[in-house]
Amino acid sequence: VEERLGALERTIQEIDALSAIYGGINGEGSDEEGDGNEGFRVLSAPELRSAQRAVEEGSAASLGEDWSPPLLDVELWIRLDGGESMKGGRCRPRTARMRCVLPPGYPDHAVAVPAVTSSHAEDGMRRSERDALTARLCQKAGELGG
Repeated sequence: VEERLGALERTIQEIDALSAIYGGINGEGSDEEGDGNEGFRVLSAPELRSAQRAVEEGSAASLGEDWSPPLLDVELWIRLDGGESMKGGRCRPRTARMRCVLPPGYPDHAVAVPAVTSSHAEDGMRRSERDALTARLCQKAGELGG
């Protein structure tokens, strides 16, 4: 249990770091993207709160040997390389949305499972391109996870 709590604490720290970099955790599940350039939210907000409580208050004795960390699910939208696209005479930043599942045991014993879920239609990114990008992200996650 202590090892699982340690891995969960590191996962929470990574979520906090993403929040600091990309503009805050939106744990209420709204679909606000701010200016459309970059953003971050936790899709599994109740599980994150449960994880935070487990790390803050938990111990092997209080959680029990059968306790398992929750699966955490986050979403990040990032500006893509290539500048801006035109639509109706107006420039709009190119962004893509990536969902990433952080399974129990991450980062010590499991790798993140990323998936590019969408991009703005005016970017011209086809589904095959999103799938190829997802495959590259999964391969890199596997390499980095050992």
